[in-house]
Amino acid sequence: MNISAKMELIYLGIISNSYSLNPKLFITDIPAGMPVIKPDTKVNIGYSKQFSKEFTIASWDISSGKIIAELKEINTPEQAAALKNSAVFIKEDNIIEVLADNNYHKVGELENCQVFDYETGDVIGKVVDVWLLPANDVWVVETTNGKLPVPAIEEVIKKVDINSKRIEILLIPGLLDLLTNEPEH
Repeated sequence: MNISAKMELIYLGIISNSYSLNPKLFITDIPAGMPVIKPDTKVNIGYSKQFSKEFTIASWDISSGKIIAELKEINTPEQAAALKNSAVFIKEDNIIEVLADNNYHKVGELENCQVFDYETGDVIGKVVDVWLLPANDVWVVETTNGKLPVPAIEEVIKKVDINSKRIEILLIPGLLDLLTNEPEH
C-alpha cells in the first residue's frame, strides 16, 4: 500500500488574483505561514477538497506576504483567471518548510471538530468538509439526519476552540432547512 497516496490534503491558501498578461497566480490567505513548495509538486485546486482538480507546480515564489505560482497545465491568462477564488490544497509531505501559525482558519483543523448548538449546548454533529466560496466559507456539518451546510459568518459561528475540537454555532432561522437527507454512515 502506498502511504503517501492515502495522505490527507491540507489547505494551503486562496488564489486571489492572476497577472493580466501571463498565467501567474497570486495565492493569499496562507494560514500556515509561507510554505516552500518544490517544482513538479502536485496540488489540488477547487472550492473544496472534494471538488478539486489536480495541477502541477511549475514555479513557486514568495513575495510581499503572498505566493506567486505558475502551474504547468495553465498556459493562458484566461485559464489562470478562471481559478480565481479557488482554494489550493496539498499533501502535507510535499511542504518543505512551514512557519508556525495557530490560526484556526486552517481547513484541516476545522475538520472533525464537534459542533454544538450555542444556545442549548446540544451536539449537532461534526465538520466533515469546508467549502471555500467567494462570499463566505461554508462548513459542512455531518449530523444524524444528514449534512448541514453552515455559513462561516459571525452571526452563525459563535465560538471556535481548536484545542478542544469544539465549535458552537447559533441556529439562525432557516438554517436547519438546508439540511440534506444524507445521514452519517
